Amino acid sequence: MRKFLISMFLISNISHAMSLSDNSFSGVNIEMPVAEVIHILKDYESNKIEYQLEFETEDIDCYYLIPLKNDDLPQFMIEADVVVRIEVRSNLVLTQRGVTVGSSKNDILSAYKNPKISAHPYDFERGEYIEVSLSNGNGIIFETLDDIVTSFRLGTDPAIKYIEGCV
Repeated sequence: MRKFLISMFLISNISHAMSLSDNSFSGVNIEMPVAEVIHILKDYESNKIEYQLEFETEDIDCYYLIPLKNDDLPQFMIEADVVVRIEVRSNLVLTQRGVTVGSSKNDILSAYKNPKISAHPYDFERGEYIEVSLSNGNGIIFETLDDIVTSFRLGTDPAIKYIEGCV
């Protein structure tokens, strides 16, 4: 009975999952101008003002659009007024090949061929970066801890390689 309940829970979560394509999420494409994105993402806000205050400048080239109500939704990195990266920290968002937060390293290796695997920059003993190059020029970096995906990001190079967000 316990296995049945666990299976039903997993199936329920997957059936409610949202899909991230190799280029977009919910109608927002990589390299889409932020002016267009704002019309699509009604429940998001910009953290550009926070960055301007933190760095004491008005010329902020990189910032995020973050969800107002649902932390399970992705965040969008904006650089030079276009989307350059989509960040996922929830198992409610799947790649188009079915990998999500909570998937295993083996799931990634089965779904994507020839990924580049390197030590996680902060938890190099237990974590890894698994970097996938996509045919459209974008990439995905899956962060793992003990061979389980903890987050991932889709975007352009070099934006997906920024370790601490915009820096």
